Amino acid sequence: MKKIIAILLLVIGASTAEAQIVRKDTRVLSANLTTTAGAYAAGDVVGGLITLTGAFPSSNREGNVVLIDVIDDAGTTTDYEFCSFSAAPAVIADNAAFAPSLTELKTKNPCIEAATSDRFVAGTKSSTSVAGLRSFVRSDTTKLYGYLIDRTGRAGASTSDITLVIAIEIE
Repeated sequence: MKKIIAILLLVIGASTAEAQIVRKDTRVLSANLTTTAGAYAAGDVVGGLITLTGAFPSSNREGNVVLIDVIDDAGTTTDYEFCSFSAAPAVIADNAAFAPSLTELKTKNPCIEAATSDRFVAGTKSSTSVAGLRSFVRSDTTKLYGYLIDRTGRAGASTSDITLVIAIEIE
């Protein structure tokens, strides 16, 4: 009888553990990018180095990007890619070619593509969103550093028409 009770307790304990709800720390961060009013070439950085302060609660943490949204006040049709780094890379200016060093590439997290097929148009504005992601990110600090890269060659309408929004689920 004691063996049966022990087995029942183990089974009940296992099913209880599986049913527990785990709440994760999700952080939604945004950056208003200062951009060039004019033409970009495919492969150019949009807005220069992006520093997302407060991306992680402490240094040397990791998580998953679950959402990326590029909001364009001018509604430009462009494919974008967001590449982040676990350590601060050298500054690449807005409208310059994305060309990190080999050392920087070794600290790069997986890049996330936001294509025009993910674009929603609202009048003269647009939002290129990718949700439901689980793209690994890591940082040596509480900040996340990255670059938004133009993959098709946009024509910037003003110096403040791009906002980047990222949601990170902390592990």
